Amino acid sequence: MGKKALEEDIGKNTVYLADDVMEKLAGELDRSIENFEEYGRDLLLSEYLHKSNEEFERLGDARKYIESKEKSWRNLSEKEATPFLKSLTDNPLAREIMEKLRYYEEGAEKGYYEDVYVVNRFGAIVAQSRKADHYRHDNEPWWKRVQKNGGACVCEIEYDEKDGHFHLGEAIRVNDRGGAFIGAIVVSLDLDRMLAAFKKAIVSKGRPSFEYKLVSADGRGLFSDEEHKLREDLSGTKLFKSIKGDSGYFLVQGDDPGEGGELFAYSRLRGHNRLSRFGWTLLVEYPLDLVHAPAAGLKKILLWVL
Repeated sequence: MGKKALEEDIGKNTVYLADDVMEKLAGELDRSIENFEEYGRDLLLSEYLHKSNEEFERLGDARKYIESKEKSWRNLSEKEATPFLKSLTDNPLAREIMEKLRYYEEGAEKGYYEDVYVVNRFGAIVAQSRKADHYRHDNEPWWKRVQKNGGACVCEIEYDEKDGHFHLGEAIRVNDRGGAFIGAIVVSLDLDRMLAAFKKAIVSKGRPSFEYKLVSADGRGLFSDEEHKLREDLSGTKLFKSIKGDSGYFLVQGDDPGEGGELFAYSRLRGHNRLSRFGWTLLVEYPLDLVHAPAAGLKKILLWVL
């Protein structure tokens, strides 16, 4: 088989891989939202939110109270067991949430949840699995979208300094029986663990290891298993300019003589209405020295079946 034909076969095969990983990622995110949409009808959750909303209505100036708590919240560490913090992490609703997270982590449907918190209709935390970054949440970008559009929305990818991982947030609206907004569930998913698990499962089937990148529609680097800066601008790079259409592959040669290049296959996010506004593209990368390896060494790529 000639070099060009070999590159074409490997390129097409790697596109199948990129499509598969992207579909797994989108499917896992959809499933995680559906799990907590169902939880949004939980009786204890509803009771806690109604009770909390009534208490905040009686405060008179709920905004002043929330802002006061927010200021002190920033100075609290996760390890500080103050009565106020404990009232949010060790109440019946918080314990029910922790039990639910353990179920997903230990069950057949592996979960990648990092933490979960519930806020009332004023935007204040009612219960949490661990200390959230803020007590007040009515100023978050997702707040208006959940109120206006209903249902659930996916937030931007963020880097969490607490564990050094990239997380994706999901906010799920909670209604009363009449359909009125009474609060929201906010779920944080660990993208590092999720994509590492996908990669491990694929490599364990005999395919050579690969690198991957997740890129936004406007060329921002969102996530990678290589070191990079969050939202690094890739829009002017050869890499981003080579992405055309929903899926495909291309070769990028090294800039310096003797420097190896890479084969990239890509897959754009298609379908999955909750995620479509992001316009994500997943890139899978192989070094060209692997692509041009002796034929015996390529069997793992060419004969690997998704």
